[in-house]
Amino acid sequence: MLKNLIFLVSIGLFIRCDSEKNDNDAVPVEGKTIIPDLLFERELIRLGLDDTYDQYVLTANITGVKELNLNRLRIKDLTGIQDFKSLKSLDCMENGLTSLDLSQNTSLEYVNCSENELETIQFSDPSSLNVLRCRENKLLSLDVSSMENLIVIDCSENFINGLSLTKLKNLYSLDCNDNLIQTLDVTSNKLLAGISCGGNKITEIKLEGLDSLEILDVRSNKIELLKINHLKKLRTLNCSGNQIETLDVTDNLELKSISCRFNDISSLDISNNIKLEELDCEFNEIQQLNTSKQGSLTTLSCGGNNLSQLDLSNNPDIRNLRCFENDLQEIDVSSNLDLIYLFCSNNPLEEIDISNNINMRSLFCQFNELTQIDMSKNLELEYISFSNNALTELDLSQHTRLYNVDVTDNQLTCIKVNQDQLNATYIKKDSTAILSLDCN
Repeated sequence: MLKNLIFLVSIGLFIRCDSEKNDNDAVPVEGKTIIPDLLFERELIRLGLDDTYDQYVLTANITGVKELNLNRLRIKDLTGIQDFKSLKSLDCMENGLTSLDLSQNTSLEYVNCSENELETIQFSDPSSLNVLRCRENKLLSLDVSSMENLIVIDCSENFINGLSLTKLKNLYSLDCNDNLIQTLDVTSNKLLAGISCGGNKITEIKLEGLDSLEILDVRSNKIELLKINHLKKLRTLNCSGNQIETLDVTDNLELKSISCRFNDISSLDISNNIKLEELDCEFNEIQQLNTSKQGSLTTLSCGGNNLSQLDLSNNPDIRNLRCFENDLQEIDVSSNLDLIYLFCSNNPLEEIDISNNINMRSLFCQFNELTQIDMSKNLELEYISFSNNALTELDLSQHTRLYNVDVTDNQLTCIKVNQDQLNATYIKKDSTAILSLDCN
């Protein structure tokens, strides 16, 4: 038994060390393909394409292979892939590859080499590739200019500074988020349904002629002007983190989600967007917001603006509401029976009625002017914060689901709790306030 264990450990160490070195001692042999990476060869043996760890595989055994899944095998070298002449699909994500040469694989239609350490990728010319996924690598450039069959590109999270897409007439989905791209021309890609180019250095993006576009993500760029009124099919828009002052969505009747936070927008007219379900316009300069036509709205994030009024009476489906850092003196959530999350801190609120919101789980009302709060109907609460108010009394005794409470900087001297809460460390309070079963 001990001898077997020592043998297995020795084999494991040999495989690991050999894979780390990947020294190619093999010399060309007619009828055989060199496979210098031991872990690559091990997978070929497992697939029945090889039978011996000798850095070779019979070329005849691999020329007809159409699909190869090499995910998460710690492979560092795919030398030998060039002889997989019939290969249509290659999935080699989450390995340790630094380069990938697919110039001889002319039949490839699908490649996923994401989450490696790739600095270069070479493709055949002409290429039959339909789908290319190479996100989370170290690519400085990506030449897809001649790949006219491409339908899907995901090259996000690299260091690419430009893409030439003018010949890609069939392109349907483009994700180049989080690169170093400064200009992006997609006017020739008329079939595009989704564009994600957030986290770049783009100052302007022209979208003329993209009548099929449904998803547009241009977040975290340097865009000042965004013209989208002609995008009649647009369902999802994310233009957060730019320098936009005016956003016209009055003609985008199919919009279900808008995120335009962290811009310089002073007004936002959503009266025509009656299908809207999610709106995030936080950290702008908005003074008025009319949501009376958005009967399907489930998430409203309008914090960090200059709102003095907020009428939610026609939004019965709201579950998440963030209206912090405004000038709201009152807020009526009595019609929002499905409300689960409410963040209304940093307003001049003197009172708030949450008696109808029996499903609420999180309530953040810090930095207001509250003197009392009735939570007797809100027994699902898990997280509450009333710090920096003027509360003089508080009853937590019925709230058995609570796991985080902050009531510091109030005028509390006694907080009513139940037996299990008497020594609760999750209740943050002033030293002058005590926890008691009876505060009378």
